[in-house]
Amino acid sequence: LLEVLIAFQPEIGSASFPTLASLCRFMSLESLNDIPGYQDSNINPTWQYHNFLGFTSHRNPYAKDPANNLKVDLIYQYGAPANISEYTIRAQLVQFTQFRTLFESFRFKMFEWYTAVLFWKSQSPWPSLRGGLYDWFLGMTGGYYGVRSALSGTSSAGIGDTNIQSWVHAQMNLMDHSIAVVTSPTTTTTPDDTGSMMVPLCIQVHAYTLAGCQSGRLLYSKTFHIPAKQQQQEPNAAVISIPNSSLPFVGDNVTLYRIITTTTIENEEENPMSISEYWLSNWTSSSSSSPSANGSINNIPVQDLSSLGEWREDTSNHVALDVSAMYCGYCRDDDNGIKVSQSPSSSSICKAAGCSHSEIAVSLTNPTALATTNYYHTADDRNYCGKEAIAFAVWTELHSSETDTTTKDTRVLPTLYSNGLFSILRNETRYVCMDPSLGQNGNSEISKLQVHISGWNVKDVIVPVQETQVKDTTIEVD
Repeated sequence: LLEVLIAFQPEIGSASFPTLASLCRFMSLESLNDIPGYQDSNINPTWQYHNFLGFTSHRNPYAKDPANNLKVDLIYQYGAPANISEYTIRAQLVQFTQFRTLFESFRFKMFEWYTAVLFWKSQSPWPSLRGGLYDWFLGMTGGYYGVRSALSGTSSAGIGDTNIQSWVHAQMNLMDHSIAVVTSPTTTTTPDDTGSMMVPLCIQVHAYTLAGCQSGRLLYSKTFHIPAKQQQQEPNAAVISIPNSSLPFVGDNVTLYRIITTTTIENEEENPMSISEYWLSNWTSSSSSSPSANGSINNIPVQDLSSLGEWREDTSNHVALDVSAMYCGYCRDDDNGIKVSQSPSSSSICKAAGCSHSEIAVSLTNPTALATTNYYHTADDRNYCGKEAIAFAVWTELHSSETDTTTKDTRVLPTLYSNGLFSILRNETRYVCMDPSLGQNGNSEISKLQVHISGWNVKDVIVPVQETQVKDTTIEVD
C-alpha cells in the first residue's frame, strides 16, 4: 500500500457503539440478546441492517496468506460477554481506549507530522451501530470519554475550562511505554499574553493491581520533574519527551497505570492538571499465555484482559461509592421580577470540582475499608484482600424522575460530561461536572433530577441533585 502523510487529516474515526439505554429504543429484546459471536461471527440481521461495525482488529487485513493476518476480538479480550449488557459495557471500554489512543497519537506528532485533525463523524444520522462520540439520541459513548481524556490537561474538572494552565497532559506511548507531556504552544503565558512563562511540572506515575483480590495494591511509583528552564528552551514546543521514562510491566495479570500531572508534588491529590489511566496486561513475558507471545498489532502487544471479566462477575466485592450531586447556582427574582443568576457557594463541591454556573457537580468517594488514611499500599501489605478495591470504569449519567411516556427513557439528553470511565482509588474523591442546559428536559426542576452511577465493579446507585449541600443521600439499587 502507498503510505501517504497528510498533514491536515480531515477524516479519522473508529468503531463506535451506543449504550444499552439507546439500543433499547430501536431494537427488539430478541435482536438485542442475539449478540455477535467471537471475532464478529453470526451477526444478527437486525444488527446488520443498523450498520454494525465490529471490534475485531486485523494485523494485516490485506495479507494473501490468512496465517499472516492476526485477528483480535477486542470485546472478547475482556472475557466472553454473557448478554447484551455485558457486550455493551465492554464496547464502551474498547471505544474509550481506541479513541483516546487515536487522539493522543495525533497530539504527540502535532506540528511535526500533522497540523490539524478532524473527527468524522461525531454522530450517526440515524439509529446506527457505528460512528460517533454520541449516538442518534445524543447519548454519550465511551469514545466521547476517550477523546476527553486525550484532550484533558486542566486543573479544573469543568467542561469548558479556559484556565491558563489548560492543555498540559502527560500520556503513555503504547509502543515503548515511555511518557511524554503534550501542551499547547501558548500554555501558561504571562497575564498580558506577551510571552511564555512556563511553570515546572511534576509527573507522578503509579501502578496498581487492578483486578482480583489484591486490587488497589501499589506495585510501582516514580516521579519525573520537568524544570521550567527545560521548557523555556523551546517555548513553542507542543511535546516534551521525558528521557528514560519507559515503564516496566509490574504485576501478575492486569495493571492500572495512572499518570498524574501537577505543578508540584504537593498538588498531586488536590489539583492535578490531568490524570491519564491505562489498564494493561503483561507486554514483556515470554510465556505462551502472554500477549507479547500472542503477537502484536501496529507494534502494540495483544492484551489479555480476561481477568477483568472474571473480576466483574464476582459481585461480592463490588464497590459502594459515597456520592453527592449539587446544582451549581440558582436564580432569584430581582425587584422587577426578572430572574437573576447567582454564583455557586464558595464552600460547595462546585468549587472543588471546578464546575461552572448552571452545571451539576458530582462528588464520588471510594470510602476506605481499613484503619488507614493512606491509599498507596505497598507490595508487602497483604491483609486487605478485597477491601481496597479500585472502583474501575465509573460511569455517571443524569436522569429525570419524569419518564418520557413515548420513549420510556429518563436520561437528560444531551448532557455534556467532563469525565467518564475513570477509576477511583480507596479514600479518594473524584468529580464530574454535568451540563444539562442543552437537554430536552434539562430545565426540569432540580428536585426532579437524579444522577445514576454504575461501573465495571461498582454498585449501582441513584442520588438526587441538591440545590444546597446536604448529607449523603445515596440510594443503593438492588
